[in-house]
Amino acid sequence: MIDARTQSAVRAAYGLALLCIPGRMIALLDVPDDAPGAGIVVQLLGARHVAQAALTLGWPTRGVTAVGVVADTLHCATDIGTAAALPRWRRAAAIDAVLAALFACVGAQARQTRDTRAKS
Repeated sequence: MIDARTQSAVRAAYGLALLCIPGRMIALLDVPDDAPGAGIVVQLLGARHVAQAALTLGWPTRGVTAVGVVADTLHCATDIGTAAALPRWRRAAAIDAVLAALFACVGAQARQTRDTRAKS
């Protein structure tokens, strides 16, 4: 079981990697080489992850966690749509969808654990 603090640390590290070394992350995620604006998109995604990690660590409430789960779920859904619609992006979108789904699942589990502890 991963707690919200650990998830936030992993999310922040991933986000910082996207922000600070976008070229390497583009290569790891298998983004098409000639994709215009890919670096900017990767850095914006990194900024979102860093911001979400900071919010979750700063205000670890049920509401903040729930909003994070929704954001990750929507992120996963858009990745699935991208993979279906754009064959060139299929691999990168699938990799990112798996990461977004993992963040959503761990966030939901952390929220459930928090709810269970609050009721005890």
